[in-house]
Amino acid sequence: MGNDEIKYKERMVFSVVVKTKHFLSDMLQNFKNAVGMNLIAYEKMIEDALGESYMKLIKKYPGVYDIKFTTSQVTDGACEIICYGKIKEKIK
Repeated sequence: MGNDEIKYKERMVFSVVVKTKHFLSDMLQNFKNAVGMNLIAYEKMIEDALGESYMKLIKKYPGVYDIKFTTSQVTDGACEIICYGKIKEKIK
């Protein structure tokens, strides 16, 4: 029997979602920000983007593990969610 050991390498994979709110919603959120209220519309936007980015990642790479998230503001009223993790691939 030969050496039938299967070798794997780890690879980083990611999905990106950019979400934005409607102009009128932005005006209301800016007012709430000025008076110190919770920005519920933005919280919902980020929650939706997190879920969408996660679902895209696990759909495209079912064996993904060590999943993490990061976010940034790409413009006023828009957020970018990056969901990333690792997969193992067979080395041929």
